[in-house]
Amino acid sequence: MPDSSPSMLSLIAAALYLGVAAVAGRAGKTSGLGGGEKGDMAWWFAIASLFVLLAAMRVFLVEDQVRMAFRAVLSGAELYETRRSLQRPLALLALLATSAVLGAIIWTAIRETRALVRALRLAQLAACAMIALVGMRLISLGPIDYVLFGPLRPNWIIDLGASLCVGLAASRYAALTENREPRR
Repeated sequence: MPDSSPSMLSLIAAALYLGVAAVAGRAGKTSGLGGGEKGDMAWWFAIASLFVLLAAMRVFLVEDQVRMAFRAVLSGAELYETRRSLQRPLALLALLATSAVLGAIIWTAIRETRALVRALRLAQLAACAMIALVGMRLISLGPIDYVLFGPLRPNWIIDLGASLCVGLAASRYAALTENREPRR
């Protein structure tokens, strides 16, 4: 049984997520005060909530518990040895769903010229990348482990990169909206 307390890296990641959540919350607040586009406040608060949830998942080792439970279910059903045949469709489904959402966000972002909307779209893209990464970590049972946790550590790169993208986009959004005239 693995250690029941989070590692130092998990605690650092949780602190980063909470910082990102705070900046996204600030963007939501400035949007709600009338400086942002209609509907943006809900998006920013949803993104902030996602990062609070990610922090809680790190601190309480939710990913590890879900992964262990998944392995136990597969072992109990004597499917663990054939897990790759289960993992491939799950990974493909996750990839297709994420690609569709990312494609839609990218399509709208490319056509958009307003800085506020571009900042929000960047944050949405990065939040989707985080959701996809967590999903891949949850179902990782073999080959995906090597890709995510291999020598280059794309897991860390995506995690840190997406978190920083959300934080920077939220900071930019808040800076643009703080001194704007409220909507009427």
